[in-house]
Amino acid sequence: MLHWLTQLRLAQKFTLLGLLTLAMVAFPSALYLKQTITDVRQAHRQAEGVPVLMALNMVIQHTQVHRGLSAGVLSGNEGMQQRRVTAKEAVNQALGNAAAILVQNNAPVQEQQRLQKWQTTWQALEQAVAANKVEVADSFARHTDLIAELMMINEELLVAYRLQSNEDPANVALLQAALVQAPQLTEGVGQMQAMGTGFLTQAFLSVDDRGAFRALISQTTTFQKQVGRFIQRAMTLNPAYQQELGGLVKTATELLNESNHLARTEVLEIDLLQYPASDYFNKLTQTIDAINAVRISGADRLAQVLDANADKQRNVLIRCAANPAVQGRVKSADGKAVLVDWIGFNAASAAVRCTGE
Repeated sequence: MLHWLTQLRLAQKFTLLGLLTLAMVAFPSALYLKQTITDVRQAHRQAEGVPVLMALNMVIQHTQVHRGLSAGVLSGNEGMQQRRVTAKEAVNQALGNAAAILVQNNAPVQEQQRLQKWQTTWQALEQAVAANKVEVADSFARHTDLIAELMMINEELLVAYRLQSNEDPANVALLQAALVQAPQLTEGVGQMQAMGTGFLTQAFLSVDDRGAFRALISQTTTFQKQVGRFIQRAMTLNPAYQQELGGLVKTATELLNESNHLARTEVLEIDLLQYPASDYFNKLTQTIDAINAVRISGADRLAQVLDANADKQRNVLIRCAANPAVQGRVKSADGKAVLVDWIGFNAASAAVRCTGE
């Protein structure tokens, strides 16, 4: 039945053998290339995401400051008026920067549109505060709603940029601490700042307000514990994170404890409110800045890691696609060693052998 094989010339036999070999390796080679391309795209997408989230968090940060200053101004503290104007300008600048980065880094159009709508709502609120045409409680509520909307955009962007699919547990913990939990913590402290500033300016705290303020302090303490858990996990799993973030974390923790004590002793648990509203505002601002220092440093470090991973995956693809004879060890997306053996790669054929170690 295979008598015809004996009739083939030697060159034809080698050609047939080559075709059979090509058929055997073509499918796994194609699968490997497809996975490599997928890894490159995901790594690049993740690297795009961190600057977007950092820019959005700057809008959150400055909006929180504006909320606190607005509470003071609307409660009658004229000394905070110029600082409120400066905070307004900071929000506008951060907003413009965030909008530009969302476009530059290919954020989903829906989230870009949500940010544009947010800007319209923000401008209306700021004008109402500037004209003194809004009550303190209403201003607080509207600022808080704006910040909540930014946090929802932040959540959607985490998914859009696939940032939570990172398989390194230290990086996952750092991402949770810097880009998810820390904004919630600063929001809790920011609300304590705004409410306490208003109470101290008015030198009055109703029974209902006292209950709400107590609940807020308790909630913020819970946020502090959550952030602490994730950041400690990241630093334990990766000693480099401990070296880079340990000092900042210690400072932020000390200031958080001091701010919590101040809010309790000078606002919540005292009948006669006498503590200077500006001093209270400044102390909690210092605390928020310390938390943001941890957040920004952590996000910067995460961005470096993701950029390096994107470059690494890109180099793997270039090596596979362009090098005629490559044999070496590279790292796959999941961190396992992979032996890549390209044999006689050309326009017609390629063979790939991958073994996980």
